Amino acid sequence: MNLSINAQNTISLDQAYQYINGNEGIPDNVSYIKDINNKLNPFIGIWKGSYDNKVLEIKFEKKVNDGNSDLFWDRLYGRLLVKNSINGSVLLNSMNNNLTDTGVMIGSTFQRNTYMLNFVYKSECNDFGMVYIEKLNNNSITLYFNRNSDLIYDMSSQCPNYRDYNTLLPLRKITLTKQ
Repeated sequence: MNLSINAQNTISLDQAYQYINGNEGIPDNVSYIKDINNKLNPFIGIWKGSYDNKVLEIKFEKKVNDGNSDLFWDRLYGRLLVKNSINGSVLLNSMNNNLTDTGVMIGSTFQRNTYMLNFVYKSECNDFGMVYIEKLNNNSITLYFNRNSDLIYDMSSQCPNYRDYNTLLPLRKITLTKQ
């Protein structure tokens, strides 16, 4: 009788960041990147803030052992509601979207105390990149959007008002308050 056991090797979100930014990447024998220290928990819930005549509401939820391949993660997903603060028109509502849809933030790793999430809104307008959130206290976090500058190119034929296009999320740090 021959038994084969696949051990599940677990590393923390912090260790995953170190591996990702190292030369080797995450080792092949790692199958689970776990929120060992519950660093994601303070972000769970609904957060609200305003910037540039917009009101932003984000609902962060934590998924444990999330994945569909050989590598599973504990991660945050962020669903958004963005409104024009002057006329109330909805610019984006991904509150009911599937977690893999455009307009939903998908968590990655920590870089020290800052959690990073990927965000794609209008790729044809180069409105995609990395969102950084950091806990200030139990009721406040900061959010910053770093547009992917590696792929900025002229898409004026596919993006109306390309030259004057403003990203949906702020390109400066803002504070969000827990609701």
